[in-house]
Amino acid sequence: GSLGKKIRSPMMKNFALSNQEMDTLIDELSVTPVFELPNKINSERIMRSVGRPQFFLRIAELCDSANGERRQQLEALADNLSATLSAVAERTESRLEDASQRLAQIISAAAEEDSGEFLVPLSDTKLKALRTSVENALTKNQLDEAVLSTVHASTKKAQEDGLDGVVAILRKLLQLYAASTLNFIIQ
Repeated sequence: GSLGKKIRSPMMKNFALSNQEMDTLIDELSVTPVFELPNKINSERIMRSVGRPQFFLRIAELCDSANGERRQQLEALADNLSATLSAVAERTESRLEDASQRLAQIISAAAEEDSGEFLVPLSDTKLKALRTSVENALTKNQLDEAVLSTVHASTKKAQEDGLDGVVAILRKLLQLYAASTLNFIIQ
C-alpha cells in the first residue's frame, strides 16, 4: 500500500450495525426483563451499538410503524435503555474519579512538602518515596487497571499540553510499577 493511505489498527472495530442487525438486537432486547438489561448490554459490541443515536432512531422508526403492545414494548425499551446507559455512564465516571484520586494520592509522595509541586528530575529521596508509594498501592490493590488507564490518559494530555515534568513523573510511576510487578513475580 502507499504511504498516503491511512492505516487502520486491527483494534479499531466498526460497531455500526445494519438495520437488520439492529432489528434483531432490538427484538432480543425488547423481550429482556429490565433488570437483566445491564448484563445483556455489557459486551463491548452491544454497548457501542445501543449507545449510538442511530440505534435509538431505529427504535423510533420501528415504533412509528408499530401498533398496540409492540409499540409499548419498543417505547419501554427506549426508556429502559436510556436509563441503563445513564447508570453505566455514571458508574464509569465514578470509577474514573476514584482512579484519579488514587493516582493523585500515589504520586503525591513525590511532591515537595512545602509547595506540593514536583521538582524534576526527582531527588533520590522523592524517588524512594514514590517507589514506596507505588509498592504500598500495589500491596493494597489500589494500583489497578483503572489507575493505569488514568496514568495513560493523563500522560497523553500532559504531552499535548507540553507539561514535560508531569509526563516524567507519570513515566517514572509506570517504571516503578513495572519493576515492582516484575519483582513480585520473580519472588
